[in-house]
Amino acid sequence: MDRTLTTDPDRLVDASIASRCVQGAFLVDADRSGGATRWVRVHSEAGVPLTPDHSITSGIDVQDAHGRPLRRRHTGPGRITVALPRGGTAVVTPHGTRHQGTVPRDVPSNGTWTRWGLPD
Repeated sequence: MDRTLTTDPDRLVDASIASRCVQGAFLVDADRSGGATRWVRVHSEAGVPLTPDHSITSGIDVQDAHGRPLRRRHTGPGRITVALPRGGTAVVTPHGTRHQGTVPRDVPSNGTWTRWGLPD
């Protein structure tokens, strides 16, 4: 079964996501800075096809966790489909960008918040 991962990129100007579990048994790490996606890493725990909305507007590179190119099929603007085996990882970056050092980072809040959503 095909699973599509999507977010509203216009709302995420600066964001860093670590190990977000999403539908289809995928773990997602991603980073956006200045309104542009810097990288997306998806790890498959089930081995079903992946269709991420990566929102990268230029060309992309898709590699496995070891930097080897992965086959992908473009399925729309900012969207590809990648067949990932169970335990496989895909890293999507703008073309020519190295994915080494793709680790989530601290991003300051853009509004008021309470720690863990609890009252002070």
